[in-house]
Amino acid sequence: MQRFNPTHSKILESLAVYKFLTYSQMVRLGISSQKPYLSRTMKVLLDRKFVARLDFGVDPKKGKLESFFYLLPKVKTLLIEQWGWEADNIRLPIGRSSFFAKDYEHRKGTIDIQIKVYQQAKEKGQEVVFFHTYYDKIGSATQGNLKALTSITYGQDKYLIADAIFMLKTGEKKSLYAVEYHRGTDSKRMLRTIEQYGRVLASGVLSIQHGLQENAKVLCVFEHQSCLDATKRRFMDDGRFTQLREWFLFTTL
Repeated sequence: MQRFNPTHSKILESLAVYKFLTYSQMVRLGISSQKPYLSRTMKVLLDRKFVARLDFGVDPKKGKLESFFYLLPKVKTLLIEQWGWEADNIRLPIGRSSFFAKDYEHRKGTIDIQIKVYQQAKEKGQEVVFFHTYYDKIGSATQGNLKALTSITYGQDKYLIADAIFMLKTGEKKSLYAVEYHRGTDSKRMLRTIEQYGRVLASGVLSIQHGLQENAKVLCVFEHQSCLDATKRRFMDDGRFTQLREWFLFTTL
């Protein structure tokens, strides 16, 4: 039987939930308050090939980018056989498509949103039934049918890919949410995306896919407050959204 100290266990279980994490995100999760201690602890997991690291070098404006850590396949057996995890609840990267140098900031922000959803759900006594992201894939690349788990088909051959889709359970009630994370300050572009979501909500297809009668809500998360304000103002002034306003939520990361 593999033996780990409590911090090792927290790291492995957190990576099974979030798939990728940086040291700063681990601090937010309460795994440890000290990055140097996390680094020493992580070295054991890296040396024993339970965890691997993705490095991204230096950004011209932001300096050195944080590394991401993720589980290696042999951890899955450990989590199932020794820790009682369900296989479907363990999130492992699959193939090189999971590695995201061109997608760094958006991926990091999406994980930050996931952390916030889990933390707020815990505070409110809610259960996160699932949290799927655009980098979770189904199908096979070799068979030509690989697609994002958050792909939503609506209308005639139209689709969009949500940044995330998650379900909360409060008592016996289940609520479904799609997440759109908007970086930058282009409010017009975000409004066009909201228009797409409006068509999805009008069709009811997202709720139907997940077996719910109540319509899903769209959580619009902004990098900048100024862009949120501009987008929300345009949204509230646009008559096309009058019947859908209660299904859209606006917040910053």
